[in-house]
Amino acid sequence: MCAPSLRDTLAIMGRFSQVRSPHFRMCARLGTTEVRLVPEDRVPLSPEEQRPLLDIVMLSTQAMLETVIGRPMHEARFELPYAPQDYTSRYAEWFHAPVHFGCREAAVVIPSRWLSLQSPLADPAMCDAAMQSLLLRERALYGDRLLVARVEQLLAKRGARLSLRSAAALLGVSSRTLTRRLGGEGTSFQSLLEENCKARAVQLLRDHELTVAEIAYTLGYEDAANFGRAFRRWFGLSPGKFRRSNLE
Repeated sequence: MCAPSLRDTLAIMGRFSQVRSPHFRMCARLGTTEVRLVPEDRVPLSPEEQRPLLDIVMLSTQAMLETVIGRPMHEARFELPYAPQDYTSRYAEWFHAPVHFGCREAAVVIPSRWLSLQSPLADPAMCDAAMQSLLLRERALYGDRLLVARVEQLLAKRGARLSLRSAAALLGVSSRTLTRRLGGEGTSFQSLLEENCKARAVQLLRDHELTVAEIAYTLGYEDAANFGRAFRRWFGLSPGKFRRSNLE
């Protein structure tokens, strides 16, 4: 809030939002007439966990925006991906703009003309000090051991469809930096991907309603033969023999 303008505020928010709220990362998507502030998931959450955490993020964002614009943000709107709950009739008491449910993603949508608004709390010295504090907290939060855990969480959510490049983008680092830091912890993205695939393969093979071909496709393999070769390399037996051994 001590940044020069709302544009600067949103840039800082996007860069460091995960320091304050590690469950989400706020992404600003600039359009011609609107800006969408989208809290992107950073860890897998159940609906029961996601709803209250999203509400907290939305209300915190509202408080920040209203401090800069100096009035209630009636021209904005809130978009939420879940259906109305039995308590959402009370949202009008807390949210100062229309709330839409069942949207494709969560977002705080504001007029793009607000970006040029100057913050009444602008203070270059305080902003610089706050930035230094955020940088230190970010480095503490994203130590390399925690980085490994974060990659594992992303793989648990997205599996084989998560690429090194996508993982690096979600974590806010370059692909080269992610590779180097994982290497410093004695692992690699490919190793973590394979470990995730092995664990999911075992889990899925215990579901006897799924065919081996369906499991292969779920895990990102082009066909059952490729999956079978990988499974034999991991466990020394075929997926079918593994499944039968777990029936005995």
